[in-house]
Amino acid sequence: MRNKRILWTCSLLCLASILPSTILAKPRSQQQKMQAAATALEKGALPGKMKAPGAPMKQLVANEEYTIYGYDHGGFAVIANDDLLPAVLGYSDTCYDEKTQNENFRWWLSAISEVAQAKVKAGKSATRVARPSAANFPDAVPMLLTTKWGQEAPFNNLCPIATNGTGRCLTGCAATSTAQVLYHHKGPKHGMGSNTIYYPYGMTSGVAISVDFEKSIYDWSNMIDVYDAGYTPEEGDAVAMLMRDLGVAADMDYGSTAQGGSGALHENLARGLQRYYGLTDVQYLEREDYTTQGWMNIIYEQLSKDQPIVYGGFTRQREGHSFVIDGYDAEGLVHVNWGWCGDQDGYYEIAILDPLGYKFSEMQEAVINITPEPAISRVSGEVKVFTPGQLRSLVNEESFFSYDTLRVQGRINATDLRTLREMAGIDENGNRTHGQMRMLDLSDAQIVAGDDYYLIDKGQKLTITQDNSLPDKLFYGCSMEEIHFPATGIRHFGKGVWAYCNKLSTVHLTPTADADFTIEGSMVYDKDKTTLLAVIPLTREDLQVSDGVTTIADYAFAGCSMVRKIALGHDVKQIGKEAFGYCWSMEELKVRPKEIPQLGMDVFVGANTETCRLAVRAGSKTRYSSLAQWKDFSSIVEFGTTVKARNLSRLYGEENPEFTFTINGTKVDGTPQLTCEADHTSSVGRYKIKISRGTITDEDTEFEDGYLIIKPAPLEVIAEDATRCEGEANPVFTIRYEGFRNDDNESAISEKPQATCSADLSSPEGVYEIVVEGGDADNYEFSYTNGKLTITPSTAIEGVSAKTLFGGKASDIFSVTGQLVRKNAHTLKGLPAGIYVVGGKKVVVR
Repeated sequence: MRNKRILWTCSLLCLASILPSTILAKPRSQQQKMQAAATALEKGALPGKMKAPGAPMKQLVANEEYTIYGYDHGGFAVIANDDLLPAVLGYSDTCYDEKTQNENFRWWLSAISEVAQAKVKAGKSATRVARPSAANFPDAVPMLLTTKWGQEAPFNNLCPIATNGTGRCLTGCAATSTAQVLYHHKGPKHGMGSNTIYYPYGMTSGVAISVDFEKSIYDWSNMIDVYDAGYTPEEGDAVAMLMRDLGVAADMDYGSTAQGGSGALHENLARGLQRYYGLTDVQYLEREDYTTQGWMNIIYEQLSKDQPIVYGGFTRQREGHSFVIDGYDAEGLVHVNWGWCGDQDGYYEIAILDPLGYKFSEMQEAVINITPEPAISRVSGEVKVFTPGQLRSLVNEESFFSYDTLRVQGRINATDLRTLREMAGIDENGNRTHGQMRMLDLSDAQIVAGDDYYLIDKGQKLTITQDNSLPDKLFYGCSMEEIHFPATGIRHFGKGVWAYCNKLSTVHLTPTADADFTIEGSMVYDKDKTTLLAVIPLTREDLQVSDGVTTIADYAFAGCSMVRKIALGHDVKQIGKEAFGYCWSMEELKVRPKEIPQLGMDVFVGANTETCRLAVRAGSKTRYSSLAQWKDFSSIVEFGTTVKARNLSRLYGEENPEFTFTINGTKVDGTPQLTCEADHTSSVGRYKIKISRGTITDEDTEFEDGYLIIKPAPLEVIAEDATRCEGEANPVFTIRYEGFRNDDNESAISEKPQATCSADLSSPEGVYEIVVEGGDADNYEFSYTNGKLTITPSTAIEGVSAKTLFGGKASDIFSVTGQLVRKNAHTLKGLPAGIYVVGGKKVVVR
């Protein structure tokens, strides 16, 4: 396997507190090393005797780090030269070949050499982990695999022919490793979905290698442990199909031996097993994320559960290797099947290959939980439940986990549903069982409420609170491919009813007349279609969430492992917990809402955010790239076009201007329609310019309304000129208006302007300004033009002549307005300057 991409993280650790003190290295003597080798070969976990009668053990190879001892006819042990390392590093019952082409085994030798050099240089002993028995695991697990498979014929008989004439491409060690693990389990019967890859890698103009995994029925009975000369064509074809399919599932980069072989990333392999074989529990792990003891505990646990591990490592040159760990001995050495037709298979030390303990280039990784459903005969059954809670007593206990199809009649409650869950692979605590029920028929059943529980979720017992309901997480994680719910109808549909049922492709579900949900195609919505509740997991077509949906419920798409493209409607505001959990085939998630939806916890858990393209509205990429969970997507691209009505303005009384628009994003064909309710008679204010699709058909086009601002029209307020005589009161000033529109008049003015003048009765002749100001009108903005008040000379008697007016007689003096100023006066003396009336005559006092 050739590594195509390595991500390496260096960590700084405080080693002083966790590593032993420096000690002096002490080389082992020849006698000590030979004794260690003899003990390993005679008392190790390998079956039978490895040496021929009377054959002496001898040194096969030696270097500074280790010495290999063994026998000519098979059996060798790798012994550490320095006592800073465990004496026995590995042993095998096969023949040692110093010129071996087994690249996987050579990787291990290189890694061991690097460890030994580092330890001796540092003067620190290699820390050993606890023996399996001390860590509460079985003392030993004998090797699980019986196969000795490789990468050439017949294994590669369906791989492409190399372009340079160097023969057929190799299977790739990742495919060979995984094939042996699946053969150990004799399953699955077939895969799911389809995939196409190309040789040379990524070149669509090259050779297409396509697999419809559902049509690949694996002939386990015709596969054999060892493909020596004499195997039948059927036996060769059976294993070749398996190898090819695994290569396609793992996105194999094919090549012949001369081209450097074929290679695939273990991460892609894990994803392929999940996606194309429905193995949802498969995990890809990197050793650097664990302590040595923690890592070894994972290995011991897997093997003690009959689960061989696909394991891998990389050299300094970043060349990758894949092999199988399928057992361990009492000392904790693991049994390795190198995938080299049995060559050098044996027990080897991997615990000390710890990349965290010191600077170490050999990255390691593992693919675990590879547990396919065995392709064996299954049981079908039909039961009638007379008393709710009695289902378990009615099924064949010996075949409890072997039911393929079960039809249930009668009234069933949470206890019965707990039984059905267990038969379908999940117990009451959410743990895996051996159940593999494929089809459940509840057409003639009725689900009834009760106090018992069907699942314990985070310590809470989940019960059925109403009849004819499918409560939260009812069949969460189960194995069913087909479910028939009660034909009489279901009233309530909860969250995560069939979440992570990644094989579920067929559902028969009828809502009652008063149901709180509705169904459209493969999607389940709430009654008013504002919340998307669930999607049938094994849906294969691209999915579009309808406009009007504001919420994606918890687990809505969880387990939709075959959907490649999902587009959210324009109105989505909230996305719930694990809504897209393990949508590992998702290649594009298109988010159409203008506002970024709010996310619950772990929305994209198990989805491949490294390769899935997140398509967001034009102009929003930066915001998405800065937000938790959204920023986990390695590829965030902008899409679509926004057509926006331009904001415009005009004056009151004018005709509307021509409405126009702007385009942000990709050019689209067609013309939008723009309308506005305002006309020339509309009052001052803001009016929406509505923009709609018009002749634009592109679904990814967004439309944004604009606004028409009607501003007040100018209205000139004019004070007309006026004239009066000196000593007279000011006349009433006249105001006129110029600029009324839409046949308006003074009634359109809510508050009249006022005209004033500083001149008063005492003001002498001259010209005075008539100032007009104030006032208000909704649709007009005032401008003002002041007028002039002209005061002309008075016609009254001058003050000097007025001295003779009294003639010695008293007379009343009045103001020009008729107000008595002085009574029975004999003189004008002392009066302020102004005009007075004496005896019916005007008199000017200066």
